[in-house]
Amino acid sequence: MLELLIDVVIIFHIAVSAYTEALKASVKSQTEFQPKLMASATISNVRTDDIFTNILIQHGRKALNKEVMGETRSDQLHYFGKVSGSPVKHCEEIFIGAVNDESSPKRILLTGKAGIGKTLFCQKLARDWADDKLFQSQSHFKFVYLLTFRQLNLLENDHFSLQELFNCSTVLDDSSNIDDSLFEYIVNHPEEVLIIIDGYDEYSHQDYITGESEKRYQNTAKEKMPVAALCTKLIKGKLLRDSVVMITSRPEESDEKMEGIRFDRCVEIAGFSPQQVQEFIEKYFRENDTMKNAVLDHVMKNENLVSFAHIPILCFLMCFSMEYALQKSKSTDLPVSTTDIYSEVVNIFELKHNAASEFKTKEIPGKFKGSLLVENTLDILSEFAATLLLKKKPIFEERDMEETFRSEEIEKLKGSGLLHCGPPFRKSLLATTKYFSFTHMTIHEFLAARWFVMRNVIPNDVSGMVLQFIAGILSKKKNDELMENLLKSIPFSSRSDYLLLRAKCLSEYQDKEFAKNVIKNHPHHYSPNGEFWFDNLNDVDCIAISFLLDAFSALNDEEATTAQHQRSEQPSTVNSLIIIDSYLTPSGLNRIVESLDKKSCSVTILKFFSVQLIKCFDRISGLVCSKLKELCMMNSSITDDDVTSLCDALTHPGCKVTTLGLGGNQITDTGVTSLCDALKHPSCELTTLDLSGNQFTDTGVASLCVTVQHDNCKLVALDLSLNLLISEESKQFFTKLAKQHRPGFKLRT
Repeated sequence: MLELLIDVVIIFHIAVSAYTEALKASVKSQTEFQPKLMASATISNVRTDDIFTNILIQHGRKALNKEVMGETRSDQLHYFGKVSGSPVKHCEEIFIGAVNDESSPKRILLTGKAGIGKTLFCQKLARDWADDKLFQSQSHFKFVYLLTFRQLNLLENDHFSLQELFNCSTVLDDSSNIDDSLFEYIVNHPEEVLIIIDGYDEYSHQDYITGESEKRYQNTAKEKMPVAALCTKLIKGKLLRDSVVMITSRPEESDEKMEGIRFDRCVEIAGFSPQQVQEFIEKYFRENDTMKNAVLDHVMKNENLVSFAHIPILCFLMCFSMEYALQKSKSTDLPVSTTDIYSEVVNIFELKHNAASEFKTKEIPGKFKGSLLVENTLDILSEFAATLLLKKKPIFEERDMEETFRSEEIEKLKGSGLLHCGPPFRKSLLATTKYFSFTHMTIHEFLAARWFVMRNVIPNDVSGMVLQFIAGILSKKKNDELMENLLKSIPFSSRSDYLLLRAKCLSEYQDKEFAKNVIKNHPHHYSPNGEFWFDNLNDVDCIAISFLLDAFSALNDEEATTAQHQRSEQPSTVNSLIIIDSYLTPSGLNRIVESLDKKSCSVTILKFFSVQLIKCFDRISGLVCSKLKELCMMNSSITDDDVTSLCDALTHPGCKVTTLGLGGNQITDTGVTSLCDALKHPSCELTTLDLSGNQFTDTGVASLCVTVQHDNCKLVALDLSLNLLISEESKQFFTKLAKQHRPGFKLRT
């Protein structure tokens, strides 16, 4: 009897292994497609595995929570100072403990801004698992199921069991359905399951997930309940507790609506670095060296374009528009804004559509009559996009299009590249639905914005991306009244994303006189407490921040010229810029520094918390020499070489810096020696220095002991805490010495 039981167990495990292989084959098959974006001839052969993104993993990153952060700005800065990001070298790092004694995360939030590549990353993650590339050692998972919130919208309020929900996964085919016996195994071995649910920001039942409505249903995998309840229980760990659940979202949605949900880890997709922009261009044009070299020369020499290309979808659309321009022997004008790139793409659609339809324009009756065929088609498509957007319906069926378009036009739209037909959605084991979406959510949002502008309305409850597009489209019409209504529709908040969205909209509108007037009329909406506070930035965001800084500088110039007021009395003045928890390349940082370096810019306090400052020190040192009074670079990978460069600036005759924060970096005794030399220099004005959480030893402390006794040293406050390589004896000795030589000296050890 025992032998028979053993045989049954062996047979069942063989069956499970066979199913895993079938699932891997299905994953590879169902994710091996690259949408025919804009019907590009060049990109058509690029496969899923050729698409790449760079991600930044944030160990311990939490949603903004004042109970944790503290009420004061000082408390909040201290909170962010503890958060440091580090690049993920291999995707398996996402699923294992950051340190040896840390348990592996079970609930993971992956964030990324519009167009950054979250969906492609999810597909690539599933493919890497299927190809046995996700884990360098033995795989942690036997089962990976990928679901999308946009598809779950189709299930509306239908009741499903967890087994039925998994069978709706986009990576399943007929050979990888989950039967009852296999599901029983999954329930008993949840630690072997990875569940990915993509696109929380597109879900129509967000409030259900963040609320407590799921409590009316039992925490059992076999009970049928609304799909929203199943998703909620999975995310909150009430079903398959030991499984790993990853969901993706745009950051503004996750920060605003998921503060109450506990995630073990947050992973941020940071987009392309300048090197990866170059790699993408080389891959895109790999079959045409002449075109590749022309685009590379054009893009890589222009920081504006490199910043745009930081967002993968913008990088693709930029390449696509330049490809078309080069094919038609047009000049490749530099785009000024994100909207310009999307406008160019739609213009190309019009040209292609017109060429394909010209000979038929007189034959088509009704709303497509005559030479207005293309314009009408685009207008109707824009209205269709806006209607879907307001209904929160990112995917649709062909019958939805039939209510709006003639059959001839539907076929043309299918081939235009603006629409994408996804793999059949499995509503059950037997029923599938063929659905469509716009090629990318940002294409959908741009077309919808186009319709809103045509109707002279500002919609409620739409994404910030839609508002940006509206502002960009309005810039061509110079409709100041509607633009003011747009800005009024953004509810005032102390959160940094409020100011960033306003900055982006003003930047897209591209009218500095308008921006100046708006700031003068509502100064506290743009510089509360005289400071800019931003977190989770990327390079494209830096373009908007630079525009806003330049608008303030222009106001300062205007005020100085008219001499109407003293600058210190102006409520519109901004004197502090704080950037937190951001992954910026030199391209983005240089853009901000360029604005800060203007003579009329009033910013004298610059603070970075968890921002990688690699290859940006020459520009920052220039600010130190010219205007800054306070500089903070916490958790920013500062090395001894960086300190040497910084010390050269601190001893410059014009240097005004009195407060310097270098906590949480990689400074050793060598860097401390450089700082000590600077502190003893007669031109150095430093009075407060933060060296907490670095890597120097008692040798560095000894150097500091000598320095504080020097006549030129002006230090009155020093933070040496969290330096684990310093002995207690050295700390005590330094404390005693500092008090003897500098009465009132504040020392933190």
